Amino acid sequence: MAKKHIIKNPFPSKNEKTPPEEIKDVPGTEDKPKKFLYSLDSPKFELLDDRRITVEGWLLPMEEQKVYSLRIRNNGRLFDLPYGIGRTDVSRVFPEIDPGVAAKSGFSLDLEFEDGFLDIEADLGEGFENVHSLHLKYSGEKPLSSNYNPHLAGSWAEHVDLLEAKSKYFFE
Repeated sequence: MAKKHIIKNPFPSKNEKTPPEEIKDVPGTEDKPKKFLYSLDSPKFELLDDRRITVEGWLLPMEEQKVYSLRIRNNGRLFDLPYGIGRTDVSRVFPEIDPGVAAKSGFSLDLEFEDGFLDIEADLGEGFENVHSLHLKYSGEKPLSSNYNPHLAGSWAEHVDLLEAKSKYFFE
């Protein structure tokens, strides 16, 4: 199934009976079979206050595939990303996947990044392919979105909602 793109009608008519938005398929975005499931635990933000980061998360191959290796690409520099770190939480969430694979699906690496793209790539036996990309930037200042205050919000989701509402309804 192709990704959908909403095209807004810039000149809606008051008497118009069709919706002011039209949904069209975006060419070249047809879904390909997924080769893996993954989650990136950190970094969470693209604007960072420290050049030293930990890239960590988990990756599960699909359909009896094997992860031969993972790597990180940052502005042309390559880093081997250790794979096989214990993740019992992943094996509990995906009981249908071989527990030996799911329990050892973690990855983690500390590195110093350069501003630009940080790509996580996996080799499943057919060469490396992109898993996830981030555009990281060093600011030197702690991002406002990372300052969670439990007195203002009961959870991280409420905190994010507050920030989104502030940017939507208040102009500074």
